Amino acid sequence: MAIVLKLINDYDVWLYAAAAIVALFLLRAAVLARRDRLQATFSLEREAARNREYTIMTVAGVVILLMAGVYAVEHVLMPQVTIPYEPTPTPASIFVPTLQPTQPPSTPTATHTATPRPTLRPTVARETATPTPESRPVPAGCAQPGAGLTAPGNNAQLRGVVQIVGTAAIARFQFYKVELGVGDNPSQWTFLLSGNAPVTNGVLGVWDTGPVPAGTYSLRLVVVDQTGNFPEPCRVIVTVVK
Repeated sequence: MAIVLKLINDYDVWLYAAAAIVALFLLRAAVLARRDRLQATFSLEREAARNREYTIMTVAGVVILLMAGVYAVEHVLMPQVTIPYEPTPTPASIFVPTLQPTQPPSTPTATHTATPRPTLRPTVARETATPTPESRPVPAGCAQPGAGLTAPGNNAQLRGVVQIVGTAAIARFQFYKVELGVGDNPSQWTFLLSGNAPVTNGVLGVWDTGPVPAGTYSLRLVVVDQTGNFPEPCRVIVTVVK
C-alpha cells in the first residue's frame, strides 16, 4: 500500500495534467450537448442530448473525485505513511597493502653513529590517545545537516511530556515525521508526529510518554523531499521511566 501511495505522490503532476486535458474535452462535449438540446426540434432528440449531458456530468464527477484522492494522498496520507528505510549500498573499499622495502642486514661495527631515542614514540602515543571533549563522535544516523535530532539525546531518560527538538530542512522539503520503535534496534516503527513546514534548530513536536510503558525505545526522524526521497533518518535511543 505504501508503494502505491508513493507512486501517486511521485507522479501527481502528470495526474493533474491528465485531469486538465480530460476536463477540456468534457467541457467541449457539454457545450455541444447543450447546443443540440436547445436546437432540437423533436422530443426524442432533446432526450438524447439530455442523456449526453448527464453522462458528461457523471464522468466529470469521477474525475473530480480522483483528483481529490490524489490531493489527499499527497497532503494527508503521505506524512503518516511509514516509509521503509533502504540505505544505498556503497562499494567496499579495497585494501591495497603497502609493500615495505626490505633492508639488508646491517654489519655490526664497534662504534655506533646514532643515539637511540626510546622516549619519542611513547610520548606521541600518550598525546594521541588522550580524548578531548571537542572530538566527540557524531551519533550514528544523525550525520545529515538538514535532518537531525538535538533533544532528546542518546541514552536520555524521559518522563511525562517531552519536547522533540531538531532540524528538518533539506533541499526541496515536503514534510517530516518522527516515528517510535521498541528497543534499540526496532523491526517496526509507529507514527508519532509530523509537520509540513521546515524547522531549523526548533521544536518538531511534543511526545507524551505517559501512555508508553517504561523501557528502552528508539526515535527516528525522517525528512522527505518533493520527490518522495529522504536522507538517512536520524535515530536516537532513549529510556522511558515512570
